[in-house]
Amino acid sequence: MKQPKTKLNTLKMAGVAALVLAVLYVAVQLYLILGHSYKQETAILYQLSDSVTLDGVVVFGEQEVQGSGNLGYLVEDGTRVVDGTQVAEIYTDPQQAAWREKLTRVNNTIALLEKAQNANSSSDIEVASSQAQAALYDLLDTMDQTALVGLAEDQNEYLLAESRVNVCTGLETDYSQKIAELSQERDSLQANLGQPQPIYAGSGGYFISAQNSKFLTKSAEELDEMTPAQLQAYLQEGAAETRDVAGKVITSYHWNYYAVCDLATAEKFQNASKVTIRFPGKSEEELPATVESVTVDQDGGLAKVVLSCEYTNEDMLKLVQQTAQVSFATYTGLRIDKNAMHIVDGEKGVYVKYGSIQRFRKIYVLYENEDYILVPADQSNGSEVKLYDEIIVEGTDLQDGNLL
Repeated sequence: MKQPKTKLNTLKMAGVAALVLAVLYVAVQLYLILGHSYKQETAILYQLSDSVTLDGVVVFGEQEVQGSGNLGYLVEDGTRVVDGTQVAEIYTDPQQAAWREKLTRVNNTIALLEKAQNANSSSDIEVASSQAQAALYDLLDTMDQTALVGLAEDQNEYLLAESRVNVCTGLETDYSQKIAELSQERDSLQANLGQPQPIYAGSGGYFISAQNSKFLTKSAEELDEMTPAQLQAYLQEGAAETRDVAGKVITSYHWNYYAVCDLATAEKFQNASKVTIRFPGKSEEELPATVESVTVDQDGGLAKVVLSCEYTNEDMLKLVQQTAQVSFATYTGLRIDKNAMHIVDGEKGVYVKYGSIQRFRKIYVLYENEDYILVPADQSNGSEVKLYDEIIVEGTDLQDGNLL
């Protein structure tokens, strides 16, 4: 017996409706899953500096060391010298440079052997071995840092320590024959070298050779008289030049930094007396500096800033015109992406993932820049974020208590 046609149609419609509902259910679930994607970031302990980048000139007290031609240097850059110290010599024959290098090496070896000769077999072998081991570690550390300055000194210390060990252990009992042979070689090299024209430092301070010496085209007194606009133009033209001299002696460890900045930055300097300064890519050490003066040109929208510092290092001695990073303060706290911050009922805060639930946690901003904010790590000042909290940086339908 056939079923009525209307009954079949009803069953078909019911089946289609059930299929549609199933599809809609799947679509809703996919939307809930895919439409509610979240980006999270862990709150970690971090340091941020309230700093600015400036272009300016480093001004030392300095004196030129006269001399030109085919120069050979007898002291390294940054070496402390006194008035009358021979820092270089002028060669008339290119071969003289090689003879001088060999002569220096032979003289150093003779000096080391003479020192080692003073050791004796009754010396404490453990002490000698410890000294040799320490000297070796210093040498390897210097080589690992690819630091040229100090490398020769570390090599000499290691060779001296090893020679003393040889004496203490009886491997070597007398260096007299070696010293005599080296002395003959020294005399021969000295005869070949002749008497190159010497170049002396004219004052005490730190020597810098010609290849690393640049000079300001303006004096400190002229820089003091410049307006912000004049200093800016001077920097744009290029403030440093090379000169046909043997080098220079930095006569004082005290130096000034002259720079220009905008008015907003000038206000920071006006509210500060002490800052720190470093020169990225040239001298990474942060040095304390004093804000000496801030000259503001309201109409031009510029300011001239003068900083002073009484600390220096070898890298600093070579700087003339250089970009600097000046820091007013350094803050330590929990770092949070700035995009994670929300204001709910007048309170600043972030959403934190706890299991599968969102929780709104109030924050107190210690410091912020264009990318991040720092909040107290000890939850002081009402801040509720803890170390290693999972902060929701991006997401939809953010609300305290909502499921993720």
